Amino acid sequence: MHFTITEQRILNRLKDGNPHRAEELLGCIDDELASRMNLAHHIYRIRNKLKPIGETIVNVPFQRRSFYQHFRYLETHNNEG
Repeated sequence: MHFTITEQRILNRLKDGNPHRAEELLGCIDDELASRMNLAHHIYRIRNKLKPIGETIVNVPFQRRSFYQHFRYLETHNNEG
């Protein structure tokens, strides 16, 4: 799986599993004019790349702020039989 430099910076920031403010993640983008729309585009691309390995980035709204958090899906086993 290949991530751009910016995508990798965002993932490195999120790897601790804690929620991070959108403003904090904007600092990972090498464009001083970067906006939330730019961040949303990067998050969208990262989600598409993470999906096949059972991971995602979720948007967690809290007190009128936007937080992002990296999650790994739990495996489920069918206990039929």
